[in-house]
Amino acid sequence: MLTRINKGNSSYVVYPLGDQNVQIDKVSMMMINSNQDKNIGLALISLEEMNGQYFEMLFDVTGKVPLQEYLKMNISQADFRKTLLNLISTLEGFDEYMIDVRQVLLTLDSVYINSFDQSISFICIALKNELQTGNLHQFFRDVVQGSNVNANSNEISYFNRVWNVISSESGFSLSNIRKAMDSENEVSLPQNPQLSVQDPTFPKVPEVQRIDEPEIITVTSSTTRKKEEVLPVPEIEDEEDKKGGIFNIFSSGKKKKPDSSLLSAFGNMTKKGQKQPETEAPEVHLIKGISGFYAGGNFEIETGEEIKIGSDAKSCQIIINDEKVNPVHCVISYQSKKKSFIVVDKSISGTFTEDGKRLPAGKSTPCSSGTIIVLGSTAHKFQLE
Repeated sequence: MLTRINKGNSSYVVYPLGDQNVQIDKVSMMMINSNQDKNIGLALISLEEMNGQYFEMLFDVTGKVPLQEYLKMNISQADFRKTLLNLISTLEGFDEYMIDVRQVLLTLDSVYINSFDQSISFICIALKNELQTGNLHQFFRDVVQGSNVNANSNEISYFNRVWNVISSESGFSLSNIRKAMDSENEVSLPQNPQLSVQDPTFPKVPEVQRIDEPEIITVTSSTTRKKEEVLPVPEIEDEEDKKGGIFNIFSSGKKKKPDSSLLSAFGNMTKKGQKQPETEAPEVHLIKGISGFYAGGNFEIETGEEIKIGSDAKSCQIIINDEKVNPVHCVISYQSKKKSFIVVDKSISGTFTEDGKRLPAGKSTPCSSGTIIVLGSTAHKFQLE
């Protein structure tokens, strides 16, 4: 298993070369490093030297997390689709840069992904005559098997589509997966909302029998009408208007205030069909990564929303795989009335401000915009804005 280290504001994966006289594939290394501006999906490579010998190969994965951790998060069908397409595009581009796919590590814990835009960083072991044993078909099976995709019956099930492609070796290819990810593809693929995306056995998805939707009726004050009939939108009368109307059907002549549930049935209406003023959009602020895994990344946080930072992928929105970071390390929210962030430290190792002051454990601590908090060690810093 590869280890990950932090140097300043950058993060690296370390591949030990041992004591043997290794032969560096300088052509592959040059192609990878000189094309970083093209986002080729291969991590920047550097070498550590001691006594005239290379002993470590370092790969820059700043701002990214292991694909294995990302897939455990509750991701949407759209993000699942984008992740697969980015994986495919990156792999298909290797030939252009003369990279042998057999030099690339194809395991979920050695591929890195940016959780904001799903950009990929593969790790290429640029050594001569040292090929990896990874298998593309098995790699994509592991991707699907390790994914926790949010099931929504109203969305296209890209998860089921890709599983149908990779369920057999003969039908597997990168182009077939790409076709399955095409939202315009009208090929009839069964969807089964009961299929657990974490089921290790992955039974073949059975064909689902279509069941016609039941006829929906709308209950009014005195009759029932079929869904196809369109009810007229009533006007709510002023006090001066004559009594009666749909809102006074059950009254004894004395006018009553319209029931809110009836109002909602006819949309956001006030007097004489005027629209209610739109509710004010919530304020959006940022949690900015200054150093560590998320250096350069931004997390949006709305008024009243809570963002949890920690090592537990199931509980936290910002996940940090570090032994000094607790499962739920701290919770951040923003209160518009106080114009202040609120940080609650829930850790054992502590949450600190940049000047080294530790936040009180378990208590809500107001933090002004611009405050920098430090988690576990000085490696992970976030600025609240």
